[in-house]
Amino acid sequence: MAKYSQDQRITISGALTLPGPLGSKPIPAIQQSNNDQYTYRIGAEYSGWSWPVRFGFIYQSIMENSDFVNPATFAPGNNMSVTLGTGHKVMDALTIDGGLAYSSDTASIGSGVVSKAGSYSSKDLALHLGATYAF
Repeated sequence: MAKYSQDQRITISGALTLPGPLGSKPIPAIQQSNNDQYTYRIGAEYSGWSWPVRFGFIYQSIMENSDFVNPATFAPGNNMSVTLGTGHKVMDALTIDGGLAYSSDTASIGSGVVSKAGSYSSKDLALHLGATYAF
């Protein structure tokens, strides 16, 4: 569990210097009002072949308060990720690994204090490659 509810605002120290006679203005704190987030994970590996098959699934609960959603930072909503990968020892000291990860975060919200009504989503597809050399 991530206790995001403990961080209700992001305080920025310093000031914004404006040109000419406008001078400098303090930077206001950014209101958060987030909820705690829960993460659930499951993973498995089938090693019956020389190239094992690895699978993972992650679900994260919504942390944003719908009245204070800031879609500029991330899409408000429940998040899920699916991973699929494999690896193989190609020499005594060299192992290669690869994986594919897909993540999705989608929500529809009404107007709140700082949020605008609408549908928000973010999707991510990533390829991970790695090599390990044991010496």
